[in-house]
Amino acid sequence: MAKILIVDDEKSIRNTLREILEYEKYEVDEAEDGEKGLRKILNFGHTIGHAIESYFIEENKKESKTIVFLHGEA
Repeated sequence: MAKILIVDDEKSIRNTLREILEYEKYEVDEAEDGEKGLRKILNFGHTIGHAIESYFIEENKKESKTIVFLHGEA
């Protein structure tokens, strides 16, 4: 089963996306901001820059991953 991490500061958006994705049989986790999201992905205790670098270096040695970033500003 595919796992999806929802990262958004608005709880209502996280809840709505969770409901839709769980209905479609995805395993869903969530975080309220980017740093918490990266930490959930990596379980890595250093800076975000180190976390991103570590993720891409280590994950490229394993299997292919799809990462989708959506960003919006009011």
